[in-house]
Amino acid sequence: MNRHRYSKAKLGLGTQETCMDFISYIVGHDVRVFSPLPIDEINHRINGSVGQYTSILEQTGFWIPNEGVVGYAGYGRVRLKYNSGAIEFNAKPVLTGTVSTVEGGSLLSLCFRAPGWSRVFFVVWYALLTLMSVIIVRNGLNPELTQYERVQAFFLFAALFIFPTLLVAYYTRNADSERGMLTDFLHELLDAKVDRS
Repeated sequence: MNRHRYSKAKLGLGTQETCMDFISYIVGHDVRVFSPLPIDEINHRINGSVGQYTSILEQTGFWIPNEGVVGYAGYGRVRLKYNSGAIEFNAKPVLTGTVSTVEGGSLLSLCFRAPGWSRVFFVVWYALLTLMSVIIVRNGLNPELTQYERVQAFFLFAALFIFPTLLVAYYTRNADSERGMLTDFLHELLDAKVDRS
């Protein structure tokens, strides 16, 4: 299989901008894939077809992932994402999940969602902001603050709540196209039936 077959032009990336909403980014979209192949063959095909890292400066040892599908399969797990090139949002949604043997082949139970570390970060971030909000509401602001300082504090706090969701919305603007491309990749590579819930 040609690993560079799924290009931005073929996918229409950059032309259709539909970002993931924040809840979908955290919770994810389920994708079930049934393949008639055994797990070992699935691992072999995926690992042989995903992009690898390429050195752009041999002397410096600076490595970047190729554009296209990157990831791995092994130990009963699959993790794939579409890589757009050298500079990219490192919390981009991934298609991840488990592979199990079922009658007549293998079942990949996957979810297209934020990487695990990103999910933990956002839960902790918003939990801390919520705790700070409760403390401020309960105890009030310092009475010595001027009106200008109170307004400044309000806008800073609002920005801390809003900025991460805007960042996710901007960097997931091609998420629907990328999810479709990843499921098409699995469909073609594994002779699979894909259920995109």
